[in-house]
Amino acid sequence: MYMTDSVNTVTSPVIVCPAQPLKSMVGALKALSDDAILVFSPESITSKVVDSAHVCLLEVTIPNKTFTSNTSVGETQVAISLENFDTALKLAGKKDAVKMSLTDTDTFLQLEIGDITKAVRLLDTSLVKNPPAPILSFDLSYSLDAESLKKAITATKTVGDVVTFHFDGVKTKLTVDSKMERVEAPLETTNVTITSKEAVTTLYSVQYLVHMIKTLGSEVTISWGDMKPLKLISDDGSVTMDWLLAPRNKN
Repeated sequence: MYMTDSVNTVTSPVIVCPAQPLKSMVGALKALSDDAILVFSPESITSKVVDSAHVCLLEVTIPNKTFTSNTSVGETQVAISLENFDTALKLAGKKDAVKMSLTDTDTFLQLEIGDITKAVRLLDTSLVKNPPAPILSFDLSYSLDAESLKKAITATKTVGDVVTFHFDGVKTKLTVDSKMERVEAPLETTNVTITSKEAVTTLYSVQYLVHMIKTLGSEVTISWGDMKPLKLISDDGSVTMDWLLAPRNKN
């Protein structure tokens, strides 16, 4: 699965980025996949992964404004082990910068952190999933404070493995039921956009939602609908997390 010299024909960008956005990116991607394709461009670093069950998709973007330097010309795609990338990034403190470039043979991603240089071997891009982002429509969309969502999901995770999102035409609440317990948590929302005036109820996996809320900035946008995926976007200014979670069967 490792790349050979003859496989890769990309030209090498050099990007200098604060360590923390990179750590946030890799940490989120690792929750779903062992490896990923990174796309370097003049505008950003992006990566998309999907879990093995094809239940949850994540696209992470670090915009160009986050970088100290970016010499990318056009688009360069590389595949990498997220575990190996994460191990390399652990050498960096939160305030450190990471200089990334490809080696002369384009078989390693070279990371320079202060006086330390570490090279991570690249994988064959043809063997790593790069899932397409589906085009979807939703019944409702709104913004909310990340802490309120974290509190609601945290309250549900010890009760059951499925959470019900219910919109009554005015407000949204989350509920989880078990034989011994019931949790009900309203969501305080703003900037509400509704395309359906009817009540909407959809079920989602608590396990995946717990992973998703670990990555949130201060403000998030949620879009969902009747038996439609839940789209959750969080942007803290330095990195954007765009999650898509498939609904659970109501039966």
